[in-house]
Amino acid sequence: MNDAEKKFEAENGMSAAKAWDYVLKWSQEKKYGEAQKGCEEILRYFPEKQEARTLLEKIMEKQGIEIHDHAPQTVTPETAPDATQSKKKEQKNAQSRLSHFMKGIMTPQPPLPGMKMPSEEERVVGATCYFYLFAIIPLLLKRDSTYIQYHAWQGIVLTAMIMTFNGLIVSTLHGIGLRVIANLFTTLTIILYLAFMLMAYQGKWFRIPFVYVISEKLRKLF
Repeated sequence: MNDAEKKFEAENGMSAAKAWDYVLKWSQEKKYGEAQKGCEEILRYFPEKQEARTLLEKIMEKQGIEIHDHAPQTVTPETAPDATQSKKKEQKNAQSRLSHFMKGIMTPQPPLPGMKMPSEEERVVGATCYFYLFAIIPLLLKRDSTYIQYHAWQGIVLTAMIMTFNGLIVSTLHGIGLRVIANLFTTLTIILYLAFMLMAYQGKWFRIPFVYVISEKLRKLF
């Protein structure tokens, strides 16, 4: 039993193999919410477990299909409401969806029974890993947290790629007078950083294309 397995069992009260059995059982019983949380908890300790990552992706796709399939159907009443009432109702629904979306972003998902999710400190520090070069600080100071190390390495590789891109492309665009396009790239970069910070604060193990492959090699190397 390696260190990750010992830590998993110590903190969750069960072995990783037993937890995986629960996840498979929940998936077969179509308890997708529990199965999703189980996959995320296992990947928190074993991010290299590809079968858990594959199952998680399938579960999320399945949930999306079910949500779409069970979307409420629009029924046309005999007497249709006037345009003003309809518009007010749409605005209210839009505000409700926005409020629910923001609550979902800022509120971490509850852990499975008997399992623990990243602590408040880990989630906050994990979010700072996507605050440009600040990822170096948790990388050096929080070496005992797999969650923080995972996001710190991703944040460093991401920042290195963005700095290289800015140096080669954005500065060239500024030089030839295409400042609008250069500013657009800068704005998109800020939006990406904010999105990654929010997902890390949620306690999620997400992979950034191209960045993840390099960051994982570096994390295992050091």
